[in-house]
Amino acid sequence: MAVPIQLATGLGGVIGSDYRPSGNRLVFVEFNGKVSRLNLIPTASFVSQGTATIPGTHSFDFDTGTVSPIIGPGNAPPYDVFWEQQTAVIRNMRPVIGAKIVNLGAVNFNAISHAELLGLGYATTPINGNADASNQLVNGNVFAVLTTNGNYAKVKVLSYGYDIQIQWATYHVNPRYQVLGTGYNQPEDIKVSSDETHAYVTERVGNLLRVDLTNANRPSATVVSSGMTAPHQIVLDEAHNQAYVVEFASPGRLLRISLTTGAQTVLISNLERVIGLLLTQDRQFAYVSEQAAGPGGGRVSRIQLSTGNRQVLV
Repeated sequence: MAVPIQLATGLGGVIGSDYRPSGNRLVFVEFNGKVSRLNLIPTASFVSQGTATIPGTHSFDFDTGTVSPIIGPGNAPPYDVFWEQQTAVIRNMRPVIGAKIVNLGAVNFNAISHAELLGLGYATTPINGNADASNQLVNGNVFAVLTTNGNYAKVKVLSYGYDIQIQWATYHVNPRYQVLGTGYNQPEDIKVSSDETHAYVTERVGNLLRVDLTNANRPSATVVSSGMTAPHQIVLDEAHNQAYVVEFASPGRLLRISLTTGAQTVLISNLERVIGLLLTQDRQFAYVSEQAAGPGGGRVSRIQLSTGNRQVLV
């Protein structure tokens, strides 16, 4: 059974999107007027890294690489873990001041990426470091820390003892979600051009726009073509400098639009509230999804563009 992983929240009605494999990015429009981007593998930068020894009853901050005596009123900095010594045997690596921790075991420290650190099950439960057979913090063991500053650290035990020697690397992970532009009037779909610096957007009010993704606010967009009725999904044919667009209308049309002049050519005119559009590579057949009325409800059809012949698939 597939388990969904939440990548972003608070979005404004996501409709159309375009996946860009070169950067593992999803470019999409939000119906409340935004052009946005989601990095499926987020970028990150190093905050700190190195090796250190944490003496017994001392704390460590993985953001700054700083060792401190036991947490107390005089310790203002937000340290992340406390190497707790309850007795000569009972020891714990305890997260403190809002930090969280998770033990990974004997895994390859160098192979753990910042992206993998994001999806771990961090908690406030200490890691057992007892000086007996139950000890989890043996030499070579790896654990991860979500720091008090919201950064992610991977930690390897180099030498276990009352004073524990560790190797660590802490990452600041950049936000996955970024708004590229605002001010659009009910955008429905977006397709990114092959140069990956421009995109084409449909607005429900009737426009096909060309957008510079480095300057993507609506006032900077160029209107390629207008006067359509609720245009929805787009298929780009940059080799022939054309785009194909369907209308959410009854009757709705499948249009071929010149990206140079904006001229519209009607290919099919008897569609019913079309949402989705795909074209075969030879541009001979279109696959459309319609929110059709009647007992059959919505349908997906294959249409031959030269004749208009329709085959209802489902």
